[in-house]
Amino acid sequence: SPLLFFTVLLHSLQLERALAFLYTYPDYADEALQKILVHGQFDWLAEKADDWRRPPTDHVRTRYESKNLGDIAPVFYEFVLQPD
Repeated sequence: SPLLFFTVLLHSLQLERALAFLYTYPDYADEALQKILVHGQFDWLAEKADDWRRPPTDHVRTRYESKNLGDIAPVFYEFVLQPD
């Protein structure tokens, strides 16, 4: 289940405390955002639309992304783990 996935992921992020996703399919992007926010242990870093429309500074463009194989322009979701 998504809740279990994010709980396991949460434990693996104890040192880095950051999580980033890139999506090129709107259904996946919408569902992932909803599931992460419902989980409640992550803070979404976006303050404005450009924050999820533009890649992070350390983003490395993938072959998949460069071929524009997705349904939409990529969306970049960045989260941090909430303090204990």
